[in-house]
Amino acid sequence: MFIPGPVELDWLERATAHYHACLLRTPHAQDYLKSRGLTSPEVATTLRLGFVDGSLLRILSSEGREALKRVGVLNERGGEMMFGCVVFPLVQPATNQVINLYGRNCLQSERLNTSAARHLYLPGERRGIFNPQGAQNTEEVIITESVIDAAALWSVGLRSVVPAYGVTGLTDEIVSHLIDCRVKRVALMLDTDEAGKGAALEMQARLVQSNITSRVVELPAKDASEYIAQGGTTYDIALANELAKEVLGQALDELAPPVRGLYRELQKVYRQQAEKLKCKVEDVQLSRREIREATNWSDWQVRAYCQKLVEMEYLFAITNGNGKPAVYQLARSSDDDHAQTLRGLTDIEELKKRLREKQSLDHDRDRNNKDLNDKDEKK
Repeated sequence: MFIPGPVELDWLERATAHYHACLLRTPHAQDYLKSRGLTSPEVATTLRLGFVDGSLLRILSSEGREALKRVGVLNERGGEMMFGCVVFPLVQPATNQVINLYGRNCLQSERLNTSAARHLYLPGERRGIFNPQGAQNTEEVIITESVIDAAALWSVGLRSVVPAYGVTGLTDEIVSHLIDCRVKRVALMLDTDEAGKGAALEMQARLVQSNITSRVVELPAKDASEYIAQGGTTYDIALANELAKEVLGQALDELAPPVRGLYRELQKVYRQQAEKLKCKVEDVQLSRREIREATNWSDWQVRAYCQKLVEMEYLFAITNGNGKPAVYQLARSSDDDHAQTLRGLTDIEELKKRLREKQSLDHDRDRNNKDLNDKDEKK
């Protein structure tokens, strides 16, 4: 079995960075991610998602080509193995070094009717973890059946999530990482088909051997990605499955007192601005200057504490052309330290209704298309 060395890993990092830049300039790849429930812009930048558009070959040196052939990014003919895929880096938890890639083909083609054609990894055994920080500083972690399900949950604010790589893809590396992070409980949010249900039983048996308790969480959809793409929110998942205490992120008590003080001020300011503009609190955007004027906090305090709130995922920073934060949005709202919630509560029954309506519309569309094709053939 080939183990990549420093040279191969360096070029794999470079390829990952190039693919990330490609995603940021490729609208149809971004649209694909949105269609799968990855609606937060931060998910692509924070987790370094990418897209393989075939342009990597033009910037590689001969050394880079050979290194990426050895690691499997390029095939024997020199082509990019994951062409047409959105890619998700799988990293070594201790160093965040990219050691593998997962690719999901987003090009519609009759050739891609098998799971192996849609789901691609670099050659060799499954190595690396997607979002390893999801198991850190928490006692309970969500495990999904696929990388894209985990990314969709991350996108709506459920950051304590780590994916398996299919129904047989709970690797020793993932289990060891859970143990190292002292995770006590796992919520298995796998696909709701028979394969997913069978895998949940096997994973539960595996986890109990490592003294990790687990339970199965079933959503009213095929998988987490579909559920979120249909409009499901963090509220829905947490309230329906009693996940709120452990998977909704850091508690306010974990913020340093000055940072918590500014956050309290910001909640008031954002609510007041929302009332003034007659819009939702989560739609309000404020610059640092506006925050300084509204709170009377100093420039360095606003700059430093807003940065900390962004890191702790209490604020979203929307950047300008030079990459620096231009405006901030509240990422969550809370009336008290013990009632932490995220935005966008939708009733579970409403989500089920939406899914039924979507399925009905899809059925009607397919039937109309068939009728049109039949008419064309008769002509």
